[in-house]
Amino acid sequence: MMVGSRTISDGSSLWLKVYLSQVHCVKQVIWYWSDGEPFYTWTCTENDCDTCVKGAGTNCGMYTVTVDRGQSTGDLPSKPGCKYGDTVKVQTTPSFGFDILWWYEIAIGKGM
Repeated sequence: MMVGSRTISDGSSLWLKVYLSQVHCVKQVIWYWSDGEPFYTWTCTENDCDTCVKGAGTNCGMYTVTVDRGQSTGDLPSKPGCKYGDTVKVQTTPSFGFDILWWYEIAIGKGM
């Protein structure tokens, strides 16, 4: 499902973008820590992916998750509990002198 990813810093924010091979109905984005435990889990609606549940992480508010559609697929049926897109972006603002994002694994749950 994943075509590629990229982490970028523009000086004011850091982000990780995951490019999917096609538009999917994204239900969840899960950031896993090195021990395999979920660090954060974001759940998507048809509008956004703002609902975050912290696992081992301490502050969901430091991050935003967006799902965007770069590929045109026409009108897709509205589906509760998922956001259509082919790009998933996790973004944060550098703080405490850190200017990198650590990712051990990211999982993107998709609906049918």
